[in-house]
Amino acid sequence: MAKIVTVTANTAIDFFIEVAGLAHDTVKARHSAEFAGGKGVNVGKAVAALGCPVICQGFVGEQSLAAFNALATATLYTQFTAVAGKTRTNLTLSDIVANQQTHIITQGFSVADSDCQQLANTLAATITAGDSVIFSGSLPPGAPDNSYAKLIELCHRKGALPFLDSRGQGLKEGITAKPYLIKPNQSEFQELTGSACVTEQAIVAAAQDLLAQGIEWVCVSRGEQGLVMVGKHIALSARINSLHPTMLNTVGCGDALLAGLVVAMKKGKAVEDWLRLAVACGSANLSVAEPGCFDLGLVREIYKLVEIGRLVI
Repeated sequence: MAKIVTVTANTAIDFFIEVAGLAHDTVKARHSAEFAGGKGVNVGKAVAALGCPVICQGFVGEQSLAAFNALATATLYTQFTAVAGKTRTNLTLSDIVANQQTHIITQGFSVADSDCQQLANTLAATITAGDSVIFSGSLPPGAPDNSYAKLIELCHRKGALPFLDSRGQGLKEGITAKPYLIKPNQSEFQELTGSACVTEQAIVAAAQDLLAQGIEWVCVSRGEQGLVMVGKHIALSARINSLHPTMLNTVGCGDALLAGLVVAMKKGKAVEDWLRLAVACGSANLSVAEPGCFDLGLVREIYKLVEIGRLVI
């Protein structure tokens, strides 16, 4: 049976703190929690939440490995590559009075060429034809800019479908290896294409150049505005207008969206249903502190409310 594999090159410990207002003096947290994460790990959690088996790979600092191995469940399997050092900590400070969140990102481990080769070996030993492999997040210090490109080429040799959700040079170099689908958010897409792309039609126009390079699908996530999905012969938008889940945490919403997209593809759904599940998962993720661990009942509720629009190619 075809597998879903996520690869997180730059894992993170997500530290979530909720406060009722900020001050220049001492502030007591209403709630705090710590999660083993990173973009691909968040995708993996969301895939598992949808009831599908998933294998999570990627680099993890040796000092943090136990926390990531503890993610293993009956549907989520861990095959992380340990590297010297500690996994970075990313802080989310959520102020429920101001309804604002501040994200603070730190730097963790660095990787060597031998680490990159070990990760490639682990992936090569795992994937087979028909598998879906999701490469998510930034590259850690020490990883060459073409790291994702090399792993995507490995997927092509194995007959697996590579998906890429990154930014900067990792995304630019990765595109040269022709991933099946890329999923930048709006700002990442603007950086990639050098275009403002403020309208749906502008996104469609800019995506055409990427499709011409051999990518099959371009999916641009747009926060509250939903997403735009562009293929060679079709362009669609998807959003919800009538339901707004309580916003607890915005971290991982794009990852949950990508998980829904890949799971729907794997199940052979129509393109419109890919987008419905993607938007439903991304929206449901707003209501949970731990990225990817959303309620399946809420996903089903939102799914019915997703509006699909057809765009001009």
